[in-house]
Amino acid sequence: MTRKHHALIALLTCACLGILAAPAVAKKGVDTTRAYKKAGWGDTVKISFDKDAHTIRYRSDALPNHKLLPEYAVPNPGVVVPNASNSHVESSDTAIKARKYDFSITTRPKKAGEKTVIDTGPVGLMISGAMTYNPFEGDGETVAAASNFTLENDQGEDVPFVDGCLGHPAPRPLSAYHYHAFSKCLSKQVDVKQGPSHIEGIAFDGFPIYGNRDIDGNKVDPADLDGCNGIKSPTPEFPGGIYHYVMLNVQTEQSSLRCLKGEVDVKIETRLEQPTFSCPLLQANRSAVAVERAVRVAER
Repeated sequence: MTRKHHALIALLTCACLGILAAPAVAKKGVDTTRAYKKAGWGDTVKISFDKDAHTIRYRSDALPNHKLLPEYAVPNPGVVVPNASNSHVESSDTAIKARKYDFSITTRPKKAGEKTVIDTGPVGLMISGAMTYNPFEGDGETVAAASNFTLENDQGEDVPFVDGCLGHPAPRPLSAYHYHAFSKCLSKQVDVKQGPSHIEGIAFDGFPIYGNRDIDGNKVDPADLDGCNGIKSPTPEFPGGIYHYVMLNVQTEQSSLRCLKGEVDVKIETRLEQPTFSCPLLQANRSAVAVERAVRVAER
């Protein structure tokens, strides 16, 4: 018997005994379609699904479905880190504008090899119709939730920079309302008091965004979250567990998502990196961001 025959017999024996490794099968992301269909989207949000593309299409006018303040303290043009000395009082009618949000995001999110940082700020879309941004102001370091201040209007009333919903207007030209932390104005739309948090939004990588309570109704410990403010654990919509992001009512960088752990469509990332969405960045930082993004895209 030749050496070739011996090799063939050995190969067949291994196959019969189940020793040979099975072909690699691509791992599918969790299917979030059913959960997103049942989520408590506000009346300003239009949701549709593409079964073949495995995407959810989110459309809104960028205006939240909850009450806004009549006035906000907003930064003067060109200001990166607002404070009481470089801001002014402005009517919400002019500080907050309707915008056309139209995003198609995967309903089968998967972890990426590297995290994604949207340098201009946006990280997800919420049930109210507004966006959620990362925790920071334009310098990428100052935590918005910890940097609130007020200015006095013509009637002698205090007007805040960040309102009670933990949101405020983005600077021009976007002028869109957005959040930087856990918002009771979202939670009360889908949760019961002291109960578990339900889906409050969708991150741009497709993983869901939740409020600050776990499936047992206990407040989530910030120490349990990863560097992007995410955790894999059971939720009301996914009792078997799912990776998801958590918004916290804290005055630290853990108030919101700092990055995205899942795969982000290059088209979405490129769109969000436009200066329009900035909260805002210094012009020098914008140039550096553009270079870094170009490198990331080229490496994919």
